[in-house]
Amino acid sequence: MSAAVPDKERIHFLPVGKGSVEHISQSPPMTSPVTATTDWIYCLNKFRFFPLGKQNRFVPDRDFTLKSYIDAIQNNIKTCSDTALSISMPLKHTLCEHYGVTKNTHPIRNYLDNLLQEARLISELVPRRCTISYLHWNKNIHQLLDDAEMTELMFHLNKHFSLLPEGKGRYVIELRFEHITDNTIPLIKGLGFTHICLETPTFTTEPQARQFVRQMAMMRNYGFETISASLALDDDIDIADKKRQIDVLTESRPDSICLLDSIDRYRDTTAKDQSASSPDSDLIRQLISAGYTKKGFCKYSNCDKTDKWYIHDLIAMGLSANSIIDNILTRNADQLDQYIKCIREKQLPFQYGGYLIPQNG
Repeated sequence: MSAAVPDKERIHFLPVGKGSVEHISQSPPMTSPVTATTDWIYCLNKFRFFPLGKQNRFVPDRDFTLKSYIDAIQNNIKTCSDTALSISMPLKHTLCEHYGVTKNTHPIRNYLDNLLQEARLISELVPRRCTISYLHWNKNIHQLLDDAEMTELMFHLNKHFSLLPEGKGRYVIELRFEHITDNTIPLIKGLGFTHICLETPTFTTEPQARQFVRQMAMMRNYGFETISASLALDDDIDIADKKRQIDVLTESRPDSICLLDSIDRYRDTTAKDQSASSPDSDLIRQLISAGYTKKGFCKYSNCDKTDKWYIHDLIAMGLSANSIIDNILTRNADQLDQYIKCIREKQLPFQYGGYLIPQNG
């Protein structure tokens, strides 16, 4: 491990409570190792190096190599009977810019083929005795893949890894409200997902709000263990509209609500200070009146279903994916051509790695 890293190369993690989203500040040119892809993972889980009341910093190690990453996975598997997987896809325009649009090339299909190859490469490091107790798909997967491709992806994950049967594992999928149809819910239930993270829009019409409440009821009827919702309340939305948004959310009774606008605005204040003096303190009181309690940096919950989630380690696959193995954080290639080149050479698309170091805030 590097003995010391200049401040401009440090990535600082803010104090974390149960179920909070990480915020990272850094100076260029280094790429941030935690992206929106993993926001939900941090929101719903407690990692051992994100303890309450502590600050964590990421210290990159220039001597950390692909072999170091492989060794970390294999050494950790020797002592752990289970692990977690996270699957990510980039935005569609990223794929189209790389591949272009031709008769013989489909950018999403090509990316999926490479992703499946990465899963096979990772599986060679994870023995069948090691079960997958947690699986996470980011929101772009459902947005970009059709039903057959989603089924294909889950088939290959089951083929390469020992996924726990339904009822024993936590299988989480992110969905965007505007991409959900009546066929979506039975599909993801059939694929084995047990938990939904729903990204909700700013409702602009009454029919849209009613449709959201109806879809939430449908999810409940299919028996998902938890349904969590996130809502980004921009500064340009007036307080009356924000309250209406909260009313729609609380009417549908998600197990937890994440107000994403609070991540940056209140990052230097305690939870007590936020409730007392933030510009949106009325919204917090509105959530509390609806039966929600503050669980983390921007998360409010009406139950304790997600508080018990705990992941020791996370192996992530896909472009720009971030893995956490013990106190190690690694980053996959963030350029599509680099990612594909590695996969075609039968090599994991490792970009860089380093260490998460807890420190008192």
